[in-house]
Amino acid sequence: MWYNVDMINDSAWQGRPTHAVDRRWSALALIVTAQFMVILDVAIVNVALPAIKSDLEFSETSLQWVISAYAILFGLTYLSYLVAPIVLLLYVSAIVMAQRGRAP
Repeated sequence: MWYNVDMINDSAWQGRPTHAVDRRWSALALIVTAQFMVILDVAIVNVALPAIKSDLEFSETSLQWVISAYAILFGLTYLSYLVAPIVLLLYVSAIVMAQRGRAP
């Protein structure tokens, strides 16, 4: 079935409040800003590599480990915000079960 573009646009946004559209743009701006900060953060680490090499007397191989370790820890930091509620739920449930006499 063929649709007219005006018909799709009118029916899709009809009755929808304008703040819903504004919220979508705000979410996009937040995502773009977060991605920019990640790129900037990695660039700062790469700029600091010569100072790390000279001050700590690291080899080229060690510098690669610095970048890898930083990326892993950076990712785990963001992952911990997603996993933390699950771990907290398991911890609290283990405490409740231990208090009732049923240790996990």
